[in-house]
Amino acid sequence: MEIEIRSTSPVNAGLGGSSTAAVATMKAFSVVKSLLSENEINKGDILHLAYHLEDAVNGGMCGLQDQGAAVFGGVNKWSWNYSQRERAFKRESILDENGQKEISKRILVAYSGRRHLSARINRLWIEKFLGGETRSGWIEVNRIVNRFALHIKERRWNKGAQELINEVAIRKKLTPEAFTPIITRLIEESEKVGCGARFTGAGGGGTVWALGEIDTIHRLR
Repeated sequence: MEIEIRSTSPVNAGLGGSSTAAVATMKAFSVVKSLLSENEINKGDILHLAYHLEDAVNGGMCGLQDQGAAVFGGVNKWSWNYSQRERAFKRESILDENGQKEISKRILVAYSGRRHLSARINRLWIEKFLGGETRSGWIEVNRIVNRFALHIKERRWNKGAQELINEVAIRKKLTPEAFTPIITRLIEESEKVGCGARFTGAGGGGTVWALGEIDTIHRLR
């Protein structure tokens, strides 16, 4: 069997492409099971199977977020409970179809021109967290992300952009290796016009995305 992947986004752009490919492959196998009069694989099991396969290939240090986005789509707030075997995550959909159209008008994505290095960078982050070196900073990032999700749910786009700015300010201290010169420049240009911006994934290359009101996104573009 041969699987061919066609993607319009660059390889290792930090956009979850590998996870999407894994999920699509699992779904294809699920359809085959249905054609053979067997039960299809449910969404939760597709997520877990795709995650564990990718995590094993990468030698660990992966999360569930990219597979979750590929399986469920939409705009979601995720709560992770890895210690709970039967319920590793909780998903809250925070924007309906109209909300998704609205946020799409307020996001701009740019590729930095360099592949990201998620496995190495993620491993460094985890080691520093477990060693207690950066733990308090990550706890504050968690608070910011929860506030960000609430602002997005309520469609308070400017406040959401400000939380991105707040998070990046902490990230510069926690994860300096994520900021290449071009990523730093893209974020600075975004903040100059009133947008919040952040690298995707582990940074160190890949993609930057910005959030702001429609007029500020147009100026940034």
